[in-house]
Amino acid sequence: MWDVAAFGPLRERWVSLVAKEREWRQYLSAYGRETWPAPGTLRSASGLLKKGNLGRAMAAISGSAKPVRDLVARLGLADSQKPADDLAALANHVDAIDAFEADESAERLLATSWLGLDTKFDLIDFGIRVRRYLTEQVGRDLMLRLLQVPQESVRRLHNFEAPATNLRKIISARAAGLDDRSVDLTMDMLDNEIQLMRRVVALVEIDGEEREMVFLTNNLEWSPRSVADLYRCRWEIEVFFKQIKQTLQLADFLGHNANAVRWQVWIALLVYVLLRYLSYLSKWAHSFTRLFTILRAVLWEKLDLLKLLACYGTASGSFRNLALPEQAYFPGFL
Repeated sequence: MWDVAAFGPLRERWVSLVAKEREWRQYLSAYGRETWPAPGTLRSASGLLKKGNLGRAMAAISGSAKPVRDLVARLGLADSQKPADDLAALANHVDAIDAFEADESAERLLATSWLGLDTKFDLIDFGIRVRRYLTEQVGRDLMLRLLQVPQESVRRLHNFEAPATNLRKIISARAAGLDDRSVDLTMDMLDNEIQLMRRVVALVEIDGEEREMVFLTNNLEWSPRSVADLYRCRWEIEVFFKQIKQTLQLADFLGHNANAVRWQVWIALLVYVLLRYLSYLSKWAHSFTRLFTILRAVLWEKLDLLKLLACYGTASGSFRNLALPEQAYFPGFL
């Protein structure tokens, strides 16, 4: 991330130069929007105009006075009281612009946003202030996620300001162990309806490590432990969807009309229930995928499925290899 502190002085230089440029364009409106003459040309013309009568006479003889008169006329300084001073001041202004646009440190700082005097400094400054505000309000991680919101959705973000602020204050008030309390949240997205919700802070074991997690629920009767257990059990729902979509191949539909899709979903659910019931009866301790694979292999055979699973060797919970040692190699080779 580029240096925000260095942006401030650079923007101040830009503001000063833009103001000066606007003043010069208004003063020399006859010149229009053309690029300013080179600073050396302006200083030469200023020096010639500052010469005495003899110097100006020599310039007229040599022909160097005519370009100066043309330049003064193009700039609209023919009626100026001090055209030489105006030309010198304009040369200093053009020098300042050239130095600003040739500033390599500014180009390194703003990278692709650098356009010299045409750089969108106000827009960049607004973006910096927005990032700072979001970081203070919701934290850096959420700020980075908000900046990835599509432009067409940005105008709806103001609806979440009040609830997001309330949630941030609640979650920041962390407590050790299990904590159960009620908080009032005014939710703009719920038609400004006030809902009484509970905040539960629990220590949840994840991958062998205890982590403090915060839950919000509108159930005012369950104990904090029940809320934490419900969060733990939610993974069974994820596993169910994975088994339905991957193992039973519900991700791809054979038909494209509503009735065909409905039939396939219901059939998949019925198959899932039957397999789970068979798993319960046989005390199947292996994976759902392996159970489905075994039954699919003997789908057209007339067999007792409970005896088949018992013979498989894993239904009782033992996962060791039940084959004989001599079956692990070819007879006669060892």
